[in-house]
Amino acid sequence: MPLYAVLIHTPVDGAWAHSADATEMRAAHDRHAEQMTSSGAMVAALPLLPAGTAVTLRAGGDTPGPFRPGEHELIGIAVIRAEDDDRARELARLNPALVQGGAVEVRRVEDSWFLG
Repeated sequence: MPLYAVLIHTPVDGAWAHSADATEMRAAHDRHAEQMTSSGAMVAALPLLPAGTAVTLRAGGDTPGPFRPGEHELIGIAVIRAEDDDRARELARLNPALVQGGAVEVRRVEDSWFLG
C-alpha cells in the first residue's frame, strides 16, 4: 500500500500554541494520532520543535531559522498508508491543524527503502 507524507503547518505567530485553548488543541492532535495509529493508517508521527530552533545548511554556510520562512511553519510530519491519493487526502483532512488555522500538505512517498 502506498505511503504518503503529511506535512502539518500552523501560522508562524504560534498563537495556537500559546492561547488559552493550547492544552485542548494539543489534546486534539494526540487523539487524532491515536485514532490514526489504531486504524493502521499511521506509520510514523514526528512533531517538530518551533521553526526558530532550525538551522538551514547550504554549501555557502549555515543560516539560523527555517529553509523558507513564511506565514506558516512546519510543525510536524506524519507518514500514513492509504490505498490511493483520494484516501490519503481524506485521512489528511482529519488533521486538527485544519480547524486550528493551519494547513496540511500531502505528498506520495516515492520509495520507502527504510521499511523494506
